[in-house]
Amino acid sequence: MKLRLTGPESLSRDVEISEEPQTIGRSLECDLVLEDQTISRYHCQVRIADDAVLVEDLGSRYGTKVNGEYHIGKEVQLRYGEELEVGCWSGGLVNEASGELGGLPTVEMELTVAQTPTSTRKTRLLKAQETRHSQGYLVLLFALAAIGGVVLAYFLIDTL
Repeated sequence: MKLRLTGPESLSRDVEISEEPQTIGRSLECDLVLEDQTISRYHCQVRIADDAVLVEDLGSRYGTKVNGEYHIGKEVQLRYGEELEVGCWSGGLVNEASGELGGLPTVEMELTVAQTPTSTRKTRLLKAQETRHSQGYLVLLFALAAIGGVVLAYFLIDTL
């Protein structure tokens, strides 16, 4: 599993994550060296424990954010699709299959929508990672289903 961070001038750096903690910081002793004054010498570390990716801020001056929330001196789980910010660098977990930053897992589903009482029309397969637009609709669909509402899928036809 990899973590990818992108910094100034779209420069990207990857670090392989394992059970052994990988340190991120300005120090040359770190596993991932990021040269920027917003990065502490030993800023944070990432590791895998119990099939979860954990990020621990090492008491950095500017903190470590996951999804915009500071976690100074704390350990927090990082999931696919979540954003990690280390100083002015940001990124997330890399999808091993595509080599791209992880988003929502790919979900394929087929929706059947009634057009008339006697006919039905099948929409095309939805892939959550096709576009951010379709991810929003998929999240909305799951949210409506979770609260027990009846989801009418007319707005999904031909919009994806």
